[in-house]
Amino acid sequence: MPNLLSHYIMVFLMSIMKAADAEKVLVAILVLFLPISFRFLVRSINEKSILYYLIMPLTYNGFLLMGFYNMCLSVILMFFILGILSKPKMNYTISFWFLIAFYF
Repeated sequence: MPNLLSHYIMVFLMSIMKAADAEKVLVAILVLFLPISFRFLVRSINEKSILYYLIMPLTYNGFLLMGFYNMCLSVILMFFILGILSKPKMNYTISFWFLIAFYF
């Protein structure tokens, strides 16, 4: 069951548009959300940092160009999860850790 997230997204998109257009929309989502997720991670560590511009040259990476969309989605999710976990002064409960463990 791993690596199904991009397939589910493609199935949803293909229900409302053609397959070629659905793939273009998926790539656009990946290109849009990679810098956003990295910015979220950097801003959760240091709000005044502008290091999030460093991800821009890596947006169109080899994995994206070869069609490994699940790899790109996992990097985006990793940045979001690390951004959530790196926020200071957060009290995480046992149920939160079980939820994180369930996703991995």
